[in-house]
Amino acid sequence: MAYYSFVMVCYNNWNFTVKAVKSFFDYLNPIHQNKGIELIIVNNGSNDETEAGIEEFRIKFKEVSEIKTVHLEKNLGYIAGVNIGLSYCSGEIITLLNNDLIFCPGWFDSLANIFDADLTVGAATPLLTNGSGAENIELEYKNPEMKLAFFKSKETMNYYAEKIMEKNHKAIINSNRLVGTCIAFRKDILLLVGGMDFWFGIGMFDDDDFSIRINLAGYKTVIVGGSFVYHIGSATFSKYTQINNAAVISNKKKFLRKWKIKCTENAEGLYSRDDVHLRTNYIRKKHFIPFEFSQFKKPLEISSAKKTDIKRILFVADWTNLKSGWVKELERNLLHTDAKEEINLWIPSEYFSKNEVENEVNKINSTDSKVNYIEKDINPEDLLEFLSSFDTVIPVTDDFVNRYIIYLAKQLNIEVARL
Repeated sequence: MAYYSFVMVCYNNWNFTVKAVKSFFDYLNPIHQNKGIELIIVNNGSNDETEAGIEEFRIKFKEVSEIKTVHLEKNLGYIAGVNIGLSYCSGEIITLLNNDLIFCPGWFDSLANIFDADLTVGAATPLLTNGSGAENIELEYKNPEMKLAFFKSKETMNYYAEKIMEKNHKAIINSNRLVGTCIAFRKDILLLVGGMDFWFGIGMFDDDDFSIRINLAGYKTVIVGGSFVYHIGSATFSKYTQINNAAVISNKKKFLRKWKIKCTENAEGLYSRDDVHLRTNYIRKKHFIPFEFSQFKKPLEISSAKKTDIKRILFVADWTNLKSGWVKELERNLLHTDAKEEINLWIPSEYFSKNEVENEVNKINSTDSKVNYIEKDINPEDLLEFLSSFDTVIPVTDDFVNRYIIYLAKQLNIEVARL
């Protein structure tokens, strides 16, 4: 059984994944290899060479490490991809990897050692290029041609990586925010706080949320100066700028509201970002995010005698992201709803303002179709139980929160309305 588990989620961009996987295996430390390594690659509905390519890798590197491959039919978003990947991990130390990373000799040594050196550390990240916080390392290039030449030379990249790690090898930086680009944590931490929060859908601010939950549980989150990785930067997101920008704005609003962080964008907040983990207690039933089906409570078994004549239809979306297309999809369904159907909009108050959503709905509900608003905050482990109380779920093509709900609904054999 592997001691170290690595999870990589990829959606297209096979040219980046190739470099990431090859450099990962090129610079495996024999010490770590002897303890056992597994790489879980989640193909998040790619339509390029990814599926065939990672199967070739699985065969090519089978003598070095077990590669577990997970092929999803549809892109469920980064969060769902990560959680599905986590459900396949058997190791004691787990590391999430973006597929746009390039590794160098010794990159994992200090990162792995920190968990033995300090048992109060719950999660750790290396120094990174194209980071978004204290982990960021700026590389200066005189011109674009020099940058291109730099990344074409393995020797040059390894040389500078070694210098960066030598210079910072004693640095352990406490940070209440770790980026999910490359983040390591112990299995017991995962079992304590759970996976990534699905309400952050496509990604962004999920790592902030994960860091806070680890801090709430009483563990430190740190940046390890003796570890360094090259990060190309938002390989998948850069191709979907409009969706990405809308997701950033939406997820930031959800994050600030969830943790009651006071700032310009959230005047109703109570705490500063730096002390939220000091003002809130960790409550497992509220903060633990299931990452595999066995961690959810069993869904309800509703007898036919208890069912009403009204067909209960559930509509869930990333409500603050109007670019996801939920408004148009809801409008279309409202036009086709009859007297024996009830559309239920689940708008958990922990993440969203019902008034904001209701204002958008009122603009399109010219038919006065029956709409029921559900503001109830459902504990994550109760999600399947909640979903099982509905007859049908409405899908939204470009909404990644909705895609995960549809994914769960299908596992429960709940009817999915046609688009």
